[in-house]
Parts: sequence; structure tokens; C-alpha cells
Amino acid sequence: MLAICQEDGVTNQEAALTVLGTRFRVALEDRVGPWENSIEVGRFLLRACVAIHLSDNEEKFFLLVYMAQKLIALAKGECAPETPDNPQFQEAAVSGHIMLLIIRERMENVLGMTRRKIESEAKRKMDTFTLTGYIQVHTLLERCIRSSREVLRALGSHRSGEITRGLEYFLATGNLMTKIGLALQQSNGFSVIAERINQLRFVSHFRFRLNFLLWTKILSNL
Repeated sequence: MLAICQEDGVTNQEAALTVLGTRFRVALEDRVGPWENSIEVGRFLLRACVAIHLSDNEEKFFLLVYMAQKLIALAKGECAPETPDNPQFQEAAVSGHIMLLIIRERMENVLGMTRRKIESEAKRKMDTFTLTGYIQVHTLLERCIRSSREVLRALGSHRSGEITRGLEYFLATGNLMTKIGLALQQSNGFSVIAERINQLRFVSHFRFRLNFLLWTKILSNL
């Protein structure tokens, strides 16, 4: 890997950040401004997308080196692959956190769609386009939302005014509808029906943590 970097002329931190920012700008276009240069985009990538539990770049570097060492050792057969059943890879997912992630993803989609709509409006009108006063902003956003089927679809069309149908579907079935995965290891089996066969069985659903995906498989085999 170091030889490849040497051949590409990546020999210092500034060059590395420039390469990262250039290659990932397209994927991060909704999260970085067009006025930011490639170095700033590279720094944002490292801060928000790589080892986000670490705040120091040196610690992130050590972690990436350690991960590369483990990958090389695995390829050589010197270590066993990690298993997701290992307790250190398990995480207790709180229902409120998952629902917040679903709403956040949908609102980010709406924001991105509205942004692209405003940008296309600005390119179409060129010099006559203005976006300064509150009334102009409100009028433009209202027109963009009404004329964009994608935005309307993202906002939802339920009479009761739900933000997203995906959240209602998640609460009803326990299946997660997402485009980015939300950094979760599974997309279904997040809930089970609390059957009131007896009082102790019913209460036990609220007193322990459970791998619902495994639990649903067990129930289906009974």
C-alpha cells in the first residue's frame, strides 16, 4: 500500500487529504459546500466517516494500521475471522434511537431533494435568481415542494400527517426500510408480538434484551 502511494505521489498529509477529498466529494456533495476545497473535504471525511468514536487523527491512524495488520494476518491464515456472535460486537439497540435514526434519514433525504431542486432553479434563472428575503425563501421552498413528487413522496401522504411511512411500517412489522443501513447489523426482526399467553411470559418481553431476529427464527421452527 505504501508503494502504491509512493507511485501516486502521495507522500505527505496534504497530498493524502487532497486525494481523499477529490475522490469522495461526489459521495459527500450533500454534506459539504461547493466552496470547500479537497483538503477540507478530506478532513470532513476522516472526522465524520472514519472511526467516528475517535477524535484524534493519530488514534485513527493507529486503528487503521491495526485493522490492516489483522486483514493481512487473516489472508495468511494466521488468525481466525471474527464472528458477529462474539459479545464484543453486540450492541443493545434502544427503540428510541432506532426511530430517531429513521426520521433523521428521511429528513436528510427531504433536505437533499429540496437542495437539488433549489440549485436547478438557480441554474435555470441564472442572474435573475435571488434568495435573500424570508418571503422569497418561503415562496421558493413551497413551490419546490409542490412541484417535486420526490419531496412529496418523502414527506408522506397520510391524512394523519406521519413524517414517513417507513417508521409506521417499522413499528408494525419490525422490518427496517433504509437505503444506507443506519450502521445496524440487521434489517428485520426488531420486534416481536407480545403474546399474552400468561402474565409472566408477557411481562418478560419488557424485562430483558433479546436478539429478535434469532427469536423469530426460533418461533418459526416451533
